[in-house]
Amino acid sequence: MLMRHSTTFLLALIIGMATAAAKGPEVNIGGMIFKELDSTGEAKLLSGRDMKGDVVIPDEVTIEGVRMPVTLISQYAFLANRDITSVVLSKNTEGIGNQAFDGCENLKSVKLNEGLSFISNHAFDGTAIKELTLPKSYVNMNCDAIPAGTKIRQTSPVKVFRDFDGSKYYSPA
Repeated sequence: MLMRHSTTFLLALIIGMATAAAKGPEVNIGGMIFKELDSTGEAKLLSGRDMKGDVVIPDEVTIEGVRMPVTLISQYAFLANRDITSVVLSKNTEGIGNQAFDGCENLKSVKLNEGLSFISNHAFDGTAIKELTLPKSYVNMNCDAIPAGTKIRQTSPVKVFRDFDGSKYYSPA
């Protein structure tokens, strides 16, 4: 267990340095760092590692005078943040990147929005989430996006199957 946390911390440190070196304008809003998503007029949340308690992802942010919907939570955005307890996604969030909340040991609740279409690998590993409701818009999940043991309520067309070892597999209905 200690090795996993050490590895997660080291990865968080490396990603943090890479994020700091990223080019282009960024904006810090309440401890969350946002950047334009590849000149699309949409924004992605790069980092929320300094956040504490209940986190609400804003629907829009203004970067260099331009209002942009927040459509993506980047990979590693909250990696190893042990201070957050709940997250509410913006109404515009379409996807959650690899390991976005990995190692957030005290994260117990995530409210997914209608409009979310994908969750990438290991997005919620190492969290305290016991139950998750997938929205109707949800259609694309990688195999290990949600840890084994998490109760999944489904309103989406994605079907969840569990293997004998607790692994989860997903497929469209």
